[in-house]
Amino acid sequence: MTQINPAEGLAPLLGSLRKLIADSRQQVLRAVDVVQVQTCWHIGRHIVEFEQGGAQRASYGQRLLPQLGQALSSEFGRGFDATNLRHMRGFYLAFPMRDALRRELSWTHYRLLLRVDSAEARQWYVQEAVAQNWSTRALERQIGSLYYERLLLSQDKAAVSAEAQANLGAMEQSPRAFVRDPVMLEFLGLPGSGHLLEATLETALMDKLQQFLMELGKGFAFVARQQRISTETQDFYIDLVFYNYLLKCFVLIDLKTGPLTHQDVGQMDMYVRMYDDLRRGEGDNPTVGILLCGSKDQSVVRYSVLNGSEQLFASKYRLVLPSEEELRLELQRDREALETQKACVAKTKNMTDLEKQKLGKTLWTIADQLRGAMNADDFRDYMLAFLFLRYLSDNYEAAAKKELGPDYPELEPEDRLSPLSFWYVDNAADVSDFEKQMRRKVHYVIEPQYLWTNITELARTQDAELLHTLQQGFDYIENQSFASTFKGLFSEINLASDKLGKTYPERNARLCKIISEIAKGLTQFSTDSDALGDAYEYLIGQFAAGSGKKAGEFYTPQRISDILSAIVTLDSQEPATGQRSQLESVLDFACGSGSLLLNVRHRMGPHGIGKIHGQEKNITTYNLARMNMLLHGVKDSEFEIFHGDTLLNEWDMLRETNPARMPKFDAVVANPPFSYRWEPSEALGEDVRFKNYGLAPKSAADFAFLLHGFHFLKQGGVMAIILPHGVLFRGGAEARIRTKLLKDGHIDTVIGLPANLFFSTGIPVCILVLKKCKKPDDVLFINAAEHFEKGKRQNLLRPEHIDKIIDTYQFRKEESRYSRRVGMEEIEKNDFNLNISRYVSTAEGEEEIVLASVHAELVSLEQQRKAALEKHNAFLKELGLPPLP
Repeated sequence: MTQINPAEGLAPLLGSLRKLIADSRQQVLRAVDVVQVQTCWHIGRHIVEFEQGGAQRASYGQRLLPQLGQALSSEFGRGFDATNLRHMRGFYLAFPMRDALRRELSWTHYRLLLRVDSAEARQWYVQEAVAQNWSTRALERQIGSLYYERLLLSQDKAAVSAEAQANLGAMEQSPRAFVRDPVMLEFLGLPGSGHLLEATLETALMDKLQQFLMELGKGFAFVARQQRISTETQDFYIDLVFYNYLLKCFVLIDLKTGPLTHQDVGQMDMYVRMYDDLRRGEGDNPTVGILLCGSKDQSVVRYSVLNGSEQLFASKYRLVLPSEEELRLELQRDREALETQKACVAKTKNMTDLEKQKLGKTLWTIADQLRGAMNADDFRDYMLAFLFLRYLSDNYEAAAKKELGPDYPELEPEDRLSPLSFWYVDNAADVSDFEKQMRRKVHYVIEPQYLWTNITELARTQDAELLHTLQQGFDYIENQSFASTFKGLFSEINLASDKLGKTYPERNARLCKIISEIAKGLTQFSTDSDALGDAYEYLIGQFAAGSGKKAGEFYTPQRISDILSAIVTLDSQEPATGQRSQLESVLDFACGSGSLLLNVRHRMGPHGIGKIHGQEKNITTYNLARMNMLLHGVKDSEFEIFHGDTLLNEWDMLRETNPARMPKFDAVVANPPFSYRWEPSEALGEDVRFKNYGLAPKSAADFAFLLHGFHFLKQGGVMAIILPHGVLFRGGAEARIRTKLLKDGHIDTVIGLPANLFFSTGIPVCILVLKKCKKPDDVLFINAAEHFEKGKRQNLLRPEHIDKIIDTYQFRKEESRYSRRVGMEEIEKNDFNLNISRYVSTAEGEEEIVLASVHAELVSLEQQRKAALEKHNAFLKELGLPPLP
């Protein structure tokens, strides 16, 4: 096959492509100039037409432009003062045909052309500037050198033209030709005449980089922002790096908003030399350094390395060419404004958090006042069910309003019923189609009479039908709203319970009061789904605190959840690389109210998990978990919570025997019941989950829970489970299971937590981190038992305690009396006992005693004693008293 010589075969193609690319870039660069030229022309036209509008307008006379300039410049900046308006007026008069304006020329080009008195000369310069692609500086030079006039008078026009082109060529090769001085940044959308912090300016430049390149000059291509260059001892960061394909050199830009100093110049000089040494390639010209600064001290330029250097020069940037005094005032004013804005943002965030906390506390106060003698667990079910009904109703009505658009009824303030109530009456024939659409879009339907708005109106008016309506509404949502999403959701809400009252009227009156107070409490806040979800979580935590030991059945404290969720979302093989971008599936096989699963979702983001899976044996807690998911905006298609026994593996999905279809999870988290008594059968001994390890003892199912979750973990997944400390050292069957897990290299990290963190128990607990494939051949022990804040009823983990645990796990750090990586050889010598204190003791070591020093000190003390005794006896002798022995 014949080889194509690039120099011959590709030359025409390369030439065409180069021209195409260069022309395209030039068109982009000129887009902004076209808009500016058109705007200036139209402004000039309006002014001229106003002046020619008759005697009434003629009375403004010479005052017109100053008055317009004062008004416009105060609003849009000094680019529209009287002087510039006079240029625009002259522009229209000199070029009255808008269609004749050339898109290739900028506003600065046309301002230069206004200096030319002769219309013929102006037109000639226009044609040449377009044909020769003259920059504004090139045009200014040609006009200043009377190029047109010299050509007309010269007998040797070729020589005059050659001289002009040579002068332009030398000028265009200078870096100064590619940067306009001063740089105008009006198009950035930044506040006029304002001081810009370097980070603010840099962000604005990056956001509108295309426009910045147009203003900066020709041939610039973006390379990097905050690019690091390093020596053997130190790192440096360059604000912005470009490559100029016309100069064939790198261009380094340092952003400064204060006066240019000798230090700034020296730093840029260092950057340029380092960049030439480290990054400049063959064929590249020397690197150019540019200091963009708010004001330029000419004495610094004159006496520094900048003076006469073509590689380093300073270019002023000013939004509207302020004077020095204006710049100083704007600098001070905008700095204060930025600081105020930053404070306002922080205040707004804090207010949002405070509002959410206040909402939770308000609802808890209502619950505490209304439950009376009712058990906290019983009242919890009513309270949370009503809060969930409020969420479902608000979400449904918002979707209905969007669906119906202008047909959605607009009611008067005194109309307290839901607008859908009126729409259903007026559009009975369309209800069926509407509900089909709502089932498709929001996945459920609630008839108007069961919406929270209508329920609260019944409560407010003490309507005797409230209890009946509420019961019918719960039944409707469970059975008719949509598929199985809400099946049995309110099954534990007994509205006929004697705990509400002995008779129907008593129960109805009690419900009227409870619902009215909840509605009144909610009206004080803007309750979006996040706020209601947070309030729901807050109430679960408060009810857990009042439930004592029962709380462990449904609630994991948020701070502990934070640790587990952080661990399982980090990269399984290389945690130091940070959080994974996506988890296909997450499992909590003892999910309680779902708070731990939601914590993982919160860390990954609303779209970071494919599907959430949970399992819960307690029917009441199972319903709490489903409500909790929906309240936090998790769609019914994004989660599945199963009601059933984990140890018996009652979930059909997890009983799949085909390995290809057996579900496996990227992350498994769990806080199962501690030391749960169970009854393992012989059949369970052959269960695939336990067969290779053996069964956990009847007295404590801790390892049974662990093996269940571990079985469904993916090869590249991470499991984090909370267990009592006994699993680390107990013997018998548990020792055999622990030993096999260690020998197989599945236990990655053991984390000891402080005592008294849970509502349900005061004992210290641990977190075991397990992986089916792990790189380190050691086990990381973290002893955080003494890192907590003492509380009245419970101990607390502060954010710094949590961060320290996560950071130690992520980077596998070792720290005296806190963490240590232990090899399998040492663990085996300890009979595979994982008692944390064996490997990381928090006890302070005894001070080392140096016997020689102690002996010397004793000798010295004895000598001092003898000297003191002799002196004392001398005094006694003078007194005629017997000496001391």
